[in-house]
Amino acid sequence: MPYQNQNSNSSHSVRNTDQNTEDDIPDLDGGYGIKPPKHSTAFAVKNKIFRATTLAVTAILVFAATLAAAIYINFDGKVQKNSIKMIAQPGAEGENAASVDPYSGKPLNILVLGEDSREGEENKKLAITATEDSTEGGNSDTAMIIQLAADRSYINIVSIPRDSIVNAPACNTSKGQIPAAPRVMFNSIFAKGYNTGGDLTSAVSCTVNAVSVLTGLNIDQFIVADFAGLKSMIDALGGVDVCIPQRLDDGNTNIHLDKGMKHLDGTVATEYARIRHGIGDGSDIGRTTRQQYLIKKVIQEASKKNVFTQINQLYQLASAGIDALHMSTGLAKVPTLVGLAGTLKNFDPDKIYSQTVPIKPDPADPNRVVWTEEAAAIWKKLKDGKRLTEEDSSNSSGSSDSGSSDSSDSASASPQPAPSETSAVPQKKSTLNAQTGLLEYEDGTLQDPKTGGYVDPDTGTISDPTTGFAIGLADKYLDLVICKTS
Repeated sequence: MPYQNQNSNSSHSVRNTDQNTEDDIPDLDGGYGIKPPKHSTAFAVKNKIFRATTLAVTAILVFAATLAAAIYINFDGKVQKNSIKMIAQPGAEGENAASVDPYSGKPLNILVLGEDSREGEENKKLAITATEDSTEGGNSDTAMIIQLAADRSYINIVSIPRDSIVNAPACNTSKGQIPAAPRVMFNSIFAKGYNTGGDLTSAVSCTVNAVSVLTGLNIDQFIVADFAGLKSMIDALGGVDVCIPQRLDDGNTNIHLDKGMKHLDGTVATEYARIRHGIGDGSDIGRTTRQQYLIKKVIQEASKKNVFTQINQLYQLASAGIDALHMSTGLAKVPTLVGLAGTLKNFDPDKIYSQTVPIKPDPADPNRVVWTEEAAAIWKKLKDGKRLTEEDSSNSSGSSDSGSSDSSDSASASPQPAPSETSAVPQKKSTLNAQTGLLEYEDGTLQDPKTGGYVDPDTGTISDPTTGFAIGLADKYLDLVICKTS
């Protein structure tokens, strides 16, 4: 409050508080005076400032609201257009049409299918060869069950090899029912549904139904993506860092990469996830492990750039891939997708647990595989909402006694038995590497304590200790040891 002379009779009093009870306004010299009439200069200045500020704020709010509405309408229209309503299947209650509640506190199972499509110029450019799976649609290149934990603190990923021999249940399509069929190749279910019903809806409905029946899981929702969608989203992130463990030369895709950590753009990253020749064992099983690894790297890149918390980043990523994605009706709503992104804002990329369903050679056809009895344990973990692999507290001290065969045996040529307290083979000491999370044996053998699988020191591939099939990649070992990142 301005200074006031305490002598009430003084003529030098700056302000007479008895005469003015209304708010004062500043005069042009910064002092205070009695509130002037509305035609005065001070009132005019104040009024103009107020009107200008109000108009500016109103304009900004109107513009922002209009922009937000336009973005919402644009995205919501595209998402709704590309949504797929699953066809009710025999013996099922029908489609789970309820929208996903991102904050429900329940696990969310999503079947992710990679559509091997040649539709569109971008997909044709990304085709592996002119003859391999060269139809204009109706083929499934990838199948993964992705489970978001109830508290969104971790993610489980289980890959289903497309060459798996399974018993397909009956399936309703847009143009009639496909009868149940024993011993069919898993990815033929998608193709049969597409060819019979003549649309993607039939292909997806048959595949989701089959996975639900075969695993006993409630597959809540699904996403179908093609090559172009994956490429566009990786490009929107600015590319992704991937460790190439060995020199890669593939004439089909014309990819030539030296060993080491490489920053791949969307095109090369997509081809890396799809190729089978010139890398690993050349099998579809090996390809599934690279797809798991790529998804982890993409999520790491998204988290590093705060995509889940930055609206502009999320908008760019959505813009890049929305046209190439088809989703179940329960997912296909912009508020739902934004809500899911919000629940993952504090997600730790190290909490991604991935594995290929346990398999063994098909006794009737060595070129195909069948699921082992251990697959049931995988599905039970998902049904119970548990991590695929739990941290082994017994190894927290840095060493453990683990079963193995004679130390002269080679880990790559003859995998050691899985550690077991009841193992009859001689016990020997192993050390847990805190950085890679792997057990290191005296003879150089590397083992993943979470799965019991053995790790190829040259490629980081984790192999099932019983069947020898690849079940995943030791991504920390791959990055820190083979590619020597810090």
